[in-house]
Amino acid sequence: MGDSLVRKSGGHLEGGAPTVTGIARSRAIAGLAAIVALACLSACSLVRRGESRQAIVFTADTQGNVLPCSECGGGQGGLARRATIVRRLRTSGPSLLLLDAGNAFFGGDSLGCPGWPIVASYELLHYDAVNLSYRDFRFGKQTTLRLIEGAAFVPLSATLVDERTGRLLAKPYVVRTLGNRRIAIVGATELPDAVADLPHIKAQLAGITVRPVMEALREWLPRASAEADAVVLLFYGAAGGLKAITAAFPDRFVAVLVGGIRPDELPAHATLPVVATSDEGRRIAHLGLADARVTGIEQIEVGTPIAADPAMLALLQRHLAVEGGCRPASPIANVPTP
Repeated sequence: MGDSLVRKSGGHLEGGAPTVTGIARSRAIAGLAAIVALACLSACSLVRRGESRQAIVFTADTQGNVLPCSECGGGQGGLARRATIVRRLRTSGPSLLLLDAGNAFFGGDSLGCPGWPIVASYELLHYDAVNLSYRDFRFGKQTTLRLIEGAAFVPLSATLVDERTGRLLAKPYVVRTLGNRRIAIVGATELPDAVADLPHIKAQLAGITVRPVMEALREWLPRASAEADAVVLLFYGAAGGLKAITAAFPDRFVAVLVGGIRPDELPAHATLPVVATSDEGRRIAHLGLADARVTGIEQIEVGTPIAADPAMLALLQRHLAVEGGCRPASPIANVPTP
């Protein structure tokens, strides 16, 4: 795959002022147009292997990445490839929840139009819910709230509170039907001690209070459980916080889906399914379910053999081509559903 088809990794907003990295917008558009020719191989075989008729598919730490990455395992990732995988998973088993555990909106590919390509892409993919992490406020509270206002997916957080009003910035949970079961999805983020006192994090979270996760779960988990047959937790944070959750609620969740932590960093000996996935959109996690119980877990590679979805390509091309904001040139509803 040539350099014109991919972006360079890096450019994450961990420091002070953000900088735009990666290839120029014109090369990005050319790359998006070119990768539509790739053949679909592994995505098809992954779908055929699935046996469960219900599933949860989730991503985490997309970090605003739109294009495949040249330095992430040979060109892995890309929203157009992710769209192909999701479309085929829906075809093989229509009862599917599509979720994101957090840190979705901002990164090198989308800094020039902060977050808008991700929101539009997630709407096209029909994400059910997106957990808001503390990293989803890198341009401040108002930018993120404008970004998610009216989104087709449900932004979630049981822990992010408006400092002035004392109200949650998003719904603490949402209930969705999966097969013949009602599944409550709860969202929570913690602010790890390692970053809580960093000046740029304090600036990004100005006007926001991050409520302790355990306190929030003790309030909202009983309410979510009362409305559903089972509960899934989307958690963004550190391994210590995750360990505390699984110890306090060993049998209250179908699964805990994690952002901010990679699979090899998960605590051992959890009493319930705890699943993480790769960052930068290089993999997506697939959980097969039967009777609201996890029957299997796999990590689906978003790799070079997978064809780019034409509808997603068209959407991304419009965003990358529009100067000074990158909003869609036409309503998202006019784009064919993958």
